[in-house]
Amino acid sequence: MQLSYNDQIIRVVSLLLTQLKVPFTATSLRDDLETHPDFPSLHAVTGVLRERNIETAAIKLSADQLFTLDAPVLIVPDSDLQEPSLISSINEGYITRQYPDGRVFVSTLADFKATCICLDNCCLVFGFLHCL
Repeated sequence: MQLSYNDQIIRVVSLLLTQLKVPFTATSLRDDLETHPDFPSLHAVTGVLRERNIETAAIKLSADQLFTLDAPVLIVPDSDLQEPSLISSINEGYITRQYPDGRVFVSTLADFKATCICLDNCCLVFGFLHCL
């Protein structure tokens, strides 16, 4: 069964929170995102992450520049024609990418660039815990 774009966004944010070891429930995350006035936009995603003390930055960059970032990194497309995903690790020339439906792919930069032709049209959101 194909997930709706809204459900894809919720699941990929869930993957990020899980990787960052941020406590949450699926119900509270869904409620927080769906009740945000701008959902399913990037603004809604970053707002919900900041409410959970996760500092974020939304940027656009090339696939080559991606290797300069630390994982995890959310890839949020500019439109619902492309699938959001989470880059869960970036190391030694390899990228591990997770999708909302549970698929996981490990690829080289060359393979990533070949399969992610949409990167220049995506916003990348990376987050880290803000210790209070």
